[in-house]
Amino acid sequence: MQQSHQDCNPAFPQIRRELDGVLARLGRQPARAVYTLPETGAEATVEIQRGVFAEKLRTQLYAPLGARQVPFIIHWATQGDFAPFLKIAIPTNRSVPDFIADGMYLSVTCAEDVPFIDPAFAASLNKGNLFDNYRVTHQRLGCGLWPRGRLPKGYAQPVVSNIPALIFSGYMDPVTPPEWGEGVAGHLPNSQHVIIRHHAHMPDGLTHMECLDKLILDFLSQGNARNLDISCVEQMTAPEFQTEALK
Repeated sequence: MQQSHQDCNPAFPQIRRELDGVLARLGRQPARAVYTLPETGAEATVEIQRGVFAEKLRTQLYAPLGARQVPFIIHWATQGDFAPFLKIAIPTNRSVPDFIADGMYLSVTCAEDVPFIDPAFAASLNKGNLFDNYRVTHQRLGCGLWPRGRLPKGYAQPVVSNIPALIFSGYMDPVTPPEWGEGVAGHLPNSQHVIIRHHAHMPDGLTHMECLDKLILDFLSQGNARNLDISCVEQMTAPEFQTEALK
């Protein structure tokens, strides 16, 4: 069952305590859960480590639809039921290519991002973080095995242009917040930065998604971002919270 935000707190009144508890238990000892393979019906026992659990929760925050499942997943994991977690962690159809092309992702981030990470500083910043330093550690390990391109001189300098540009950001984005969009817009004088309140890194699950299409098409047809009517973004709201198992 999906419920509005007014129903989330009554359904999960101790969610922060539950999250702290399940992360602490997984930190002491990984959990084991039985997973049924959808293609064969065979059962397999899987191990769930703290870092993997927290990282999967973090990636759920990239889209409003995924974020609205997080309290439900945490609540049942606290009670030892990791079925809701495994449902989002393991694709139902594992023969379908993943949404992210891992090779392409590593090719980009291992050249453009990871070399600029100070490991000691990152570990210090992430100390006490719910997600710990898991992502930084494993991203650096992956890049240590992956070929890396060479960035051209001046690559990190901001792009400055008078070409019209339309920029979208979301207040709920856990990785590229609106401040970054503002920084980009500051170098693009003919841009408009549209901040959508319930938008995350991806818009999946927002209502009135046609608003995004309209703004993009209007921008392309007008060749100007400044005169766009952006009032429709106020109608783009987040989906309801999941409080019961979906059928």
